[in-house]
Amino acid sequence: RSAAIDRLGLEAHRSALLDRAPDLVLVDIELHEQVAVALTLGVPVAATSTWIAPGRVRGLPPLDRPDPLPTGLRGVLTTELTWLRRRVTAQRPRLLAIARSRGADRQSVLHAFTRRHGADLRSLATTDAWLRPWGYDGLRTLVLGPTQLDLRADPSVTYVGPMVGPVDRVPLPPSVTAAVERHRLGPGDGPLVYCSFGSFVASYDEALLGRLVAAAADEPSWTLLLALGGTRDPDSLGPLPDNVVAERWMPQRRVLDEVDLAITHAGIMTILEGVLAGVPLLVRSAGLRDQDGNAARVVHHGLGRLLDREASAATIRDLVEEVRSDRLLADRVATMRRELLRDDRILERTVADLLAA
Repeated sequence: RSAAIDRLGLEAHRSALLDRAPDLVLVDIELHEQVAVALTLGVPVAATSTWIAPGRVRGLPPLDRPDPLPTGLRGVLTTELTWLRRRVTAQRPRLLAIARSRGADRQSVLHAFTRRHGADLRSLATTDAWLRPWGYDGLRTLVLGPTQLDLRADPSVTYVGPMVGPVDRVPLPPSVTAAVERHRLGPGDGPLVYCSFGSFVASYDEALLGRLVAAAADEPSWTLLLALGGTRDPDSLGPLPDNVVAERWMPQRRVLDEVDLAITHAGIMTILEGVLAGVPLLVRSAGLRDQDGNAARVVHHGLGRLLDREASAATIRDLVEEVRSDRLLADRVATMRRELLRDDRILERTVADLLAA
C-alpha cells in the first residue's frame, strides 16, 4: 500500500496543495485521489457533481435508469430492489480487487493514505450510489444543476443552479447563418430544428441519423441543423437535402436561441441550455451514463417527449410537429426557464457558507 501511495503521487500532490494554503477545496466527485488528498488538508472540502443526482436518493431510482417517479407500494418496492441489486453487484468487483492486489487496490490505498494523515475516507465513501466505482454520502456535495429539474429534491446535496455559461458570441458557421436566413424568409411555416447527440462521445445512431435526415427531406418547410460534435465528418453523410445542414461543431447556445425545437441525447448541459433558451425538447437516450435518468426527468416535468431509437421517419415527423404545437409543453418550458433564471447567486452563497464554517 505504501508503494501504491507513492506510485499514485498522493504525497507529492498533498504537498503541492498545502503550499497553496487553500481556504476551501472543491473537487469533482469522481476524482477520488484528489478527494482523498483534499480531506487530509484540514480545510473545508466539498465535492462538485455535474450529475443531477450523484448518490442514492431514498425512494428515487438511480440516475442511469429510465424509471419514472415511483408511485404506490409496487413502485417503491421495485426501486428499493434496484438499489439492493446495485449494492450486491458493486461488492463483487471490490472484493475481487482486494484479493488480486493483496489489499493494495485503489480504494484500500486511498483509505490507508487518509488514515496516515488523520482523516477518514472510509466513513464518507459508499457503494450505495449509481456512480462507479463508488460515491460519497458523508461529504458535502454541490450539484451543478437546479433543484427544479430533479424528480424530487435530494436533501443531502446542495443544488447550486444551472452552471450554464453566457451565450457564445462567436459567429455561427456560414452554412448555419445561411440556413437560418433561408428558413426565416421562406414561404413555409415549418420548424427550425437543432439536433446534437453529444460532443465527447460518438453516440450517434447511424440508422436514426439517416431517418432524421429522411424526415426533414420529406418536409421542405423544415430546416434541420445537425451538430456532429467532432465525432463525425459531415462529408461522410453523403449528399444532404437543401434543408439539412451538418457541421462538426456549432456554438450551441447561439443556435438554440434561433430554433423552435431541439433533439438531444439527454445530456444534462443540452437540456439545461435548451430550457434556458425556451426550446422544447425531443429526447433520445443512448443509455449512456445519466442519459436515461435525465430523459425521465424531461418527461416528468413536461419539457419534451421521448424519441425512440427505432422511430421511423414518419414517427419523427409526427413527434416534431406534436412537440412544436403542444402549448402546454411550451408553457412548462417557459415556467421552468423562469424558475432557473430566478436566482443566479446560489453558488456564491454556498461557497461563502463553506468558508464561514
